Amino acid sequence: MHYRGAEIERQIDLLYDVGRGEQIAGSALIFSAERQEATRNILPTLTAAMNSLPGGAVQRPHRHNSVAVSLVIKGERCFSVIDGKRKDWAPWATTITPPVSVHSHHNGGNERAMFLIIQDGGIYYHARAMGFEFVEQPA
Repeated sequence: MHYRGAEIERQIDLLYDVGRGEQIAGSALIFSAERQEATRNILPTLTAAMNSLPGGAVQRPHRHNSVAVSLVIKGERCFSVIDGKRKDWAPWATTITPPVSVHSHHNGGNERAMFLIIQDGGIYYHARAMGFEFVEQPA
């Protein structure tokens, strides 16, 4: 499959038109191959998604069983907090979120941040052990 940038942007705009709520972890366009459509994976063992975060927004702290490798496409004044440690973003830098680590993403800028995420989520999907949950941070 080949996903063109303009179509990716159009699809993400559609996600924002639907709206966001507190029960949504983020606005992500999940890439999938036709043969993997039922599992929403790009390969049987891998999940690929273009995640986004509006300017001034924070993605609620959460954790999941899969590891996440994120490639920052764009995002000024953005950072992640992973297990209590701040990780500032830089264009084209990667961050790794280990399995079950509590993490959140923060956009202190005015423009939508974009980051490509690759996860081994397919393994957990087939094992029925995704383990996603929101986590309340201690005050």
